[in-house]
Amino acid sequence: MKPPRPSPGFHVVMHAHSHLPAIAASLASAAGVSLAHDTHFDAFNWTLGWWEGTTHHVIDLQPYPDGRLEVRKLATRYPWPGRLLEWSHAFIPMFPYLGRGDSRRLGDLLPPYTHAQVLALVAKELPAR
Repeated sequence: MKPPRPSPGFHVVMHAHSHLPAIAASLASAAGVSLAHDTHFDAFNWTLGWWEGTTHHVIDLQPYPDGRLEVRKLATRYPWPGRLLEWSHAFIPMFPYLGRGDSRRLGDLLPPYTHAQVLALVAKELPAR
């Protein structure tokens, strides 16, 4: 039996966005924020995340098979203490989700996009360092 072949979209996403990991790592390092990859099933996305009080901020860099890169800002607000409530929901069965989220599209980029173009979209959203 032959192993399943990945869909053509997989190769398009990986090729068109092959420099995205380096861009995301550079942005995270410069801003002093956390970096995560593939945060939901087969997304191939990269996220930059940080906490301000009880609000978890995330900038999501989401590549698509058509070649575009969608950049979105997510903010999830929790009643006190935010990190504990987010952790509890993730690891304790049946723990309720108590966050209230907002999502805002910052823009789309078409390849070949550069570090400077991504930085221009996200610079004003990143925390001051």
